[in-house]
Amino acid sequence: MALALVVVFALPATAYANPGWYAPVNVSPTPAGSQAFNPDVSVDGTGRAIAIWVKNDGSNDRVQVAVRQAGALSFGPIQTISPAGQNAFEPHVANAPTGEAVAVWTNTSLNQIQSAYKAANTDTFANVATISSAPAFHPQVSMDPQGNVEVIWSRTMGSDTIIEAAFQPSGGAFAAPEQLSQNAFLSDNPQIAAEQNGGASAVWTRFDGSTAVVQTSARRELNFPRPGGGTPFRVPLVPEYRACTSPNSNHIAPLNKPSCTSVVADSSILTTSNTGAGSGSVRYDAIPGITGGANDADMKIVGSITDVRCVGIAVGCVVAGDDYTGQVIFTSVLRITDLANGVFGDDPGTVQDTEFSVPSTCVTNPLGTVGSTCSINTSTNALIPNYVRERKRNLIEIASVNVKDAGADGSVIPPSGSCPQICGSGDERVYQRQGLFTP
Repeated sequence: MALALVVVFALPATAYANPGWYAPVNVSPTPAGSQAFNPDVSVDGTGRAIAIWVKNDGSNDRVQVAVRQAGALSFGPIQTISPAGQNAFEPHVANAPTGEAVAVWTNTSLNQIQSAYKAANTDTFANVATISSAPAFHPQVSMDPQGNVEVIWSRTMGSDTIIEAAFQPSGGAFAAPEQLSQNAFLSDNPQIAAEQNGGASAVWTRFDGSTAVVQTSARRELNFPRPGGGTPFRVPLVPEYRACTSPNSNHIAPLNKPSCTSVVADSSILTTSNTGAGSGSVRYDAIPGITGGANDADMKIVGSITDVRCVGIAVGCVVAGDDYTGQVIFTSVLRITDLANGVFGDDPGTVQDTEFSVPSTCVTNPLGTVGSTCSINTSTNALIPNYVRERKRNLIEIASVNVKDAGADGSVIPPSGSCPQICGSGDERVYQRQGLFTP
């Protein structure tokens, strides 16, 4: 029995004791004078391999690829994938067991990073796309087992060199680039490795003029509970009355609560008629961003109140009952949860409640039976650039909506002098607030 055991274990050892390389063969075309260089190769867990290189076509340096199927000994047909009439350099390729693959390179004619995609059911690369701004260089690419892609590169921005990256979900399109490194440094030599389910780890060298350090960042497909939709959001407005704090009466059943028979409006400056001529509302519309280019996600804000009249003589009021010609402040209290927190602005977080105010100048109504109209038609990013950002999954809770008067001083400019985002000098009162009215 012991001898048999020795024989069984000895056979595999003899068969695999001397693994070696096959004799080299040409992958790129071999006519006389052919110039091919800058190669890279990627092999997935199934044994499928993709080779990529640059070859001069007589006028330009262009990217070529060839695919070797799992178990095969030779590569298949060669495909030229970079655009004709333009030069390419620094090609890299990554593939996944799903059969998907992505190639990237620097288009040195445009100084931009380009990519080409290979679907799972074909060996042909297609969908050539430009995924960076110029001037960009030194791309690297990695793909996870699910086919999600991460590309990283260096880009010159003024006197700085920054690191940018772009994510492509399996079978989808590249998202807008995200900056990974900090400004005011020279950052280069980026490398990236895709993790499971859309994550990635990146490293690069940062030089501050005297010291070079290696920095890193990680991408996580972070998430939080959120709805499938939530736009538009329209809020009706009704006059604001002060809370009953010293009751002198009671409401009839079933709302048998103590009440105050002295009805006092919170604003002592503005009012509306008791004939139902006035109305008001604010509408919020989420504007999704378009992948690529500048940030064009936004939140549109459109609001209006009508029949705005003067209680007495004040700034914007000459006679009681007249149309109001001063300013009001449309105010929202927002609670924002998004993926724009942390050092690199990609962590989930909930921001402390913040006020977002928009001033409006009221205009008299030519109809003598209706007071002034105060309206706004703007957006958060028009007032404060990048307040809402693309691909950050902005969940904006609107906790409170109201319209304030300008106070006794008639000014909507705060002591800080900045309006918007927060308007008002401190003496304002709420004129109208979100609510409902049943005749």
